[in-house]
Amino acid sequence: MLNLKGDEIIKKVVRKHWFVLLLELAIPIIALPLPFLLYDVVSGQEFVIGAKTVSVALPEALLSFFGAVWALIIWMKLFGIWTDYYLDTWVITNKRIVDIEQKGFFRRHTGSFRMERIQDVTIEINGILATLLRFGDIHVQTAGESREFVIKGIPKPKRLKEEILRQSDIVVEQTRSDEYIKG
Repeated sequence: MLNLKGDEIIKKVVRKHWFVLLLELAIPIIALPLPFLLYDVVSGQEFVIGAKTVSVALPEALLSFFGAVWALIIWMKLFGIWTDYYLDTWVITNKRIVDIEQKGFFRRHTGSFRMERIQDVTIEINGILATLLRFGDIHVQTAGESREFVIKGIPKPKRLKEEILRQSDIVVEQTRSDEYIKG
């Protein structure tokens, strides 16, 4: 999956915080019983249409069929959310940061940048829940890149920022000493 170069060592693999996953899963989980609740509300109701009273009686087989289709759709959505959560990662090595972003089931975007190109690392923590549960966003700006690398909803962003800056400093110092020895 990830090709390491030479003496490259994986230092950390980062995924989104579990609470971010829970928030994304909440809506489909809440939506799962909706057809069954709607059936209970609509079934047996009488509606007045003009001068006639019409009673709604939906067959159980229809409920079973549409309930199964609805559950399958929700299950696929849940699986998609889990896949996105599990496969969206940042891999931090001693030489670079690799941003792996899953886009749907069959598309993936991978970008990387070397540690010595890091210009700025900022973190963003929004809200009381993010503050209490210690998760937020981290932005890494690199030299010569028009793109800013962002990972949203990661656990302990302050600690990750310190790790990235520490590793970047090590690489920069090592590069300077290598240039001094060559020159």
